[in-house]
Amino acid sequence: PWRRSEREPSARAMRGRQELFDAHCHLQDERVFSRAGAILSSAKARGVAKVAVNGCSPLDWARVEALYAEHPDQVVPNFGLHPWFLQQRGAG
Repeated sequence: PWRRSEREPSARAMRGRQELFDAHCHLQDERVFSRAGAILSSAKARGVAKVAVNGCSPLDWARVEALYAEHPDQVVPNFGLHPWFLQQRGAG
């Protein structure tokens, strides 16, 4: 099992200096897109420095791009194809 080494700072020592990264979110989802700015502000206030906004199909990539354009210091855009939405992508 993993054990913290003596040289690694404790969670208590890191508190207040640690920045978090949300590696998987879907703020481009139309159910939350209109509130994405408020969600990002709230996340930042809680120590989440950056978020990966993961596009699922060509139908939501423009919203991913718009979030990045509005919040380039916090949003890491990802343009992908989720298996559930492969039928939305044409051949080629």
